[in-house]
Amino acid sequence: MINENGIVLAPEKYYTFSRDGWYLLYDPVNVIWIRLNKDGVKIVELIKEFKNIDSIIPILAKEYTQQSKEEVQDKVQLFTNNLVSVGFLHKGQYKMRPIRHFFQEVPSEIYLLMTYKCNLRCKYCYNIEDRTEFDKYKYKYLTYKDYLRLVDEAGNLGVKKFVFTGGEPLLNHHTLRLGDYIVKKGLESELITNGLLINKANAEKISESFNIITISLDSVNKKLHEHMRGKNTFEKIIRSVGLLKAYNARIRINSVITNVNVNTVLNTWRWVIEELDCSHYTPALYAPGTNDPKFYKRFLPDMKSLIKEQDNIRKYFKDKPGIAVKYPNIRFSCGIANGEISVGPEGFVYPCHTLHKPEMRCGNLMVQNLERILKESEILKRLREFNVNEIEVCNKCDFKYLCGGGCLSMNYNIYGDFYSNNNFYCKYLKQEQIERMWTSSQIPLSHMKKYLEDSNFNIINPDRTI
Repeated sequence: MINENGIVLAPEKYYTFSRDGWYLLYDPVNVIWIRLNKDGVKIVELIKEFKNIDSIIPILAKEYTQQSKEEVQDKVQLFTNNLVSVGFLHKGQYKMRPIRHFFQEVPSEIYLLMTYKCNLRCKYCYNIEDRTEFDKYKYKYLTYKDYLRLVDEAGNLGVKKFVFTGGEPLLNHHTLRLGDYIVKKGLESELITNGLLINKANAEKISESFNIITISLDSVNKKLHEHMRGKNTFEKIIRSVGLLKAYNARIRINSVITNVNVNTVLNTWRWVIEELDCSHYTPALYAPGTNDPKFYKRFLPDMKSLIKEQDNIRKYFKDKPGIAVKYPNIRFSCGIANGEISVGPEGFVYPCHTLHKPEMRCGNLMVQNLERILKESEILKRLREFNVNEIEVCNKCDFKYLCGGGCLSMNYNIYGDFYSNNNFYCKYLKQEQIERMWTSSQIPLSHMKKYLEDSNFNIINPDRTI
């Protein structure tokens, strides 16, 4: 039995979404969701109304006449116990789930922006201004010894992964050697490249030096891809993928989703998997790097088109949960400074690889060690503590702990602060979280309790302090 008097409570407020004969119920207070059939929904509705198991058994017994009252009671008790075990229903009184905001002083990963130089001029690039700033003051680059010192210190502190980016990271002659050094230390290295500098002479070394190689390709449609990234790039990238695959490299294809290619995401995804034979694909929403609306409004994807394409993707991959849609995690922010930081080629440390701005400098590795910067930087401290509730619009949203307020860097780049709502992508982000709940709801109920318990720890680890 539930308890002596059968009292059990449903959430005062919950959302119900329906699809293909199933229902997704979401409790926004405890951030818990379950998938039920129509009979399960009916029981929850009756529990919400009567708050007493004994009171609803006669009602259900009249409806399910093919079963005895005792059989109905046993099944309702089992159903109710299961939903109590995952925290959606509650014995006696509604129990608040502790949702904690952990601060991660030591990041899990460090972005190494190896150079602001690039052999392409992508129309939507977010760090064009960063590149101009660097060239203006002609800062010195970190030496190879500087990078080794950083990797060794970071590894000792607990950093697990280094992501090489730019500009084009292969334009820095330290990149391959450093990637190889990281892998041999037992840490993870990732290369983000436009793929144009990969050739027969270096493909094997690149494959050995990075655990994963992310290559930018914006569309299966050559014309659309080259419209954004430049002429004569499409075939070169395809060739680079082939060269790397010959050495069993783990390759991820990345597309920046803009108004130009938003309607080709599914076709590109299918092509990446079925033709290029790459198992990893990331469609990344365009992130403005400037507050000039004349610039960024040229690239923002139309929201209706974006959500329609999202639905097409869901339908195509519906029998392959986890491929097209990730599982949700409880989060208080996007992870800026709290799980990742970025290091520029001049040694400055930044809270995010998309915030290489003078006012966002947290310290310089040429004059300070990493541990000191992580401990003393007021910028890092403030952003680690950032809470989605500080964004006024988000504070009132029932999905805030699933999206975390979206990309804080985008907020800053467009509005000049971290407290403005990302109204461009807000509707999409909400729909994305609903899709993620649908995907994870296919986990067996027996495993759901552990997943919900763990979901608060996947973004930030409470034990990662110096």
